[in-house]
Amino acid sequence: MAAARIAGLEALRLVNEPTAAALAFGLESRDEGQFLVLDLGGGTFDVSLLNKFEGIMEIRASCGDSNLGGNDFRDLIAALFLADQRIEASSLSPESYAQLIRAAESLKQALTTQDIAQERFHIASEPVEWTLSRERFEENATPLLTRLRAPVVRVMSDTSAEAAEIDEIILVGGASRMPLVRALVTRLFHRFPLAHPRPDHLIGLGATVQAGLVQRDSALEDLMMTDVCPFTLGTSTQDGHTHENIMSVIIERNSIIPISRTRHYVPLVDGQAHILFDILQGENIRPEMNVTLGDVFVALPTGITRKDRVSVCFTYDVSGALEVEILVEKTGALTRKIFAGQSGLSPEDIEKRFVALQQIKLAPRDQIANHALVARAERLYAESVGERRDLIGNELMRFLARVGKVPLREVAETRAQFGAWLDAMERNLPFA
Repeated sequence: MAAARIAGLEALRLVNEPTAAALAFGLESRDEGQFLVLDLGGGTFDVSLLNKFEGIMEIRASCGDSNLGGNDFRDLIAALFLADQRIEASSLSPESYAQLIRAAESLKQALTTQDIAQERFHIASEPVEWTLSRERFEENATPLLTRLRAPVVRVMSDTSAEAAEIDEIILVGGASRMPLVRALVTRLFHRFPLAHPRPDHLIGLGATVQAGLVQRDSALEDLMMTDVCPFTLGTSTQDGHTHENIMSVIIERNSIIPISRTRHYVPLVDGQAHILFDILQGENIRPEMNVTLGDVFVALPTGITRKDRVSVCFTYDVSGALEVEILVEKTGALTRKIFAGQSGLSPEDIEKRFVALQQIKLAPRDQIANHALVARAERLYAESVGERRDLIGNELMRFLARVGKVPLREVAETRAQFGAWLDAMERNLPFA
């Protein structure tokens, strides 16, 4: 958003890179399916599992390694050369080291299409011819391949997806051209991935498709896309058994966004004067091992006890901004703070976004569409007696329990099923 503003452009929509890659591959024309996108660029590696259903492209899970990319494989080649020449990297001048890196990159690219490649390196102005085989390169790249494998395994684990359930595997990013990357994916899934001749252009092509969707171009069918929160968000609290500080999760990683979740906390002692909530991002149970986004100071009223609740509401927006609202239920005092991160949005833009998200902050039964169904079920319950009343009551409780837990893509279906059930009850038809 900030880059667009600096360039004098107005950004109308953000699109996730794996989603853009899926669009560029033409997956928007499929009726449904699950697609795994592996994006290996120069410096980062991202993995996303997408689900296409009924015109919706949903990112089910994302994971990655922000410190792993094609440059690491290039640096490995440079290290192998220095080891063979018995040269310490620290002994090289900046100019010589830059030449070394350029030559290593050229050799890496050559090994993409050749089993053995030769490159001329210049060390202290002296040319050195050096040959490297793909076999030796791949053997020494085993630790990097292990790091590539980890995010793939986590995404599959987070979604409980089986390899056989993935319809397509897509490789994105210039570094995905390396045969060892394609071989790793083939071993993991026992089939070949889709590989575009120009994988480093796919994101741009997909963004173009997204631009067509935004302007409702007649050549494209309407498609809605959802994204996920890539990291767990929460605060630290004290464990009741060990009295140690632990991470209290409020929004789980890979939750579909925008999302709003609330948890309740109580003071540690009667008469506590205030609570300092630290806002954390990460997966570790130990708060200090996670990223601290900031904190929120909340003053407590006189006479507060360990039974008085303080509710903490996290609302996460597609722009990457996090709104934290803390309500002291005894007094109704509300403290609000926004953590904008690197969204690049102005305070006014962020405020408008969260005003638009007020509806999702409501408890599921209080959201307008769900509230209407609940009111209808309560009316039928009041009008009925005996087994019929018990049946309606049980279905109502089941609906309320389910609608607060199901993913975004299943809420409408859950609501439709309950509505159909109520239709049948009103018509006095048997309903299995």
